[in-house]
Amino acid sequence: MSSVCITYDDANFPLDDFFVQTTVNNTLREILYAWQDNGLAGSHPITTGGFSGSVPGGNPTFSGTQYTYSIGGSGTSFHVTGELYYYFAGVSQPAVPGATDHTLYGRIDSITIGAGTDSGGVTDQAITFDFSCDPIYGALLDGRTNDVHDAIWGLMNGSVTGATDGLLTVSTGGLIDRLEDRDIDVDDVFATIVGAPCGCDSELLLAA
Repeated sequence: MSSVCITYDDANFPLDDFFVQTTVNNTLREILYAWQDNGLAGSHPITTGGFSGSVPGGNPTFSGTQYTYSIGGSGTSFHVTGELYYYFAGVSQPAVPGATDHTLYGRIDSITIGAGTDSGGVTDQAITFDFSCDPIYGALLDGRTNDVHDAIWGLMNGSVTGATDGLLTVSTGGLIDRLEDRDIDVDDVFATIVGAPCGCDSELLLAA
């Protein structure tokens, strides 16, 4: 059983332009690759995304409880919730010895992929990955290889398996590896994955 709960909106799945020739009978890997291949590659740095919500000690421009990224009003998009910070010494916050500029860090509770954005995140929500039982954590001093940065940076660059950056930072596997770390077999049929038990250990004990 996985700690990650995965849900999808049947009304928005598949999104014709973004999940070409994929259905719930495809594997999760195939679906994520379809989203990736029709999505965000090449959109950064022209597009940077934006934070919303307040977090402890955060600069409101460079941190938040939500981060949303889209290539346009109706384009491919993703939305992240948690406690998220972007480090740029002297701009987002005072310099921290040993820290690398342009590092995302903090905690990811959920990631939603789909199309379009509004004030609440992704307009046409296709798939939501709920990590709240086992959040993704990333420490500032771990630099751009931390799991939070790696997952989000990959998605910003149209990759569900992570992406190399200007410093030639080697990815640790992006969203797919974060799912596999939590016992999601991305080569299983999607319908099987979303129908499987999931959640926190404490919830399962109460239900037993």
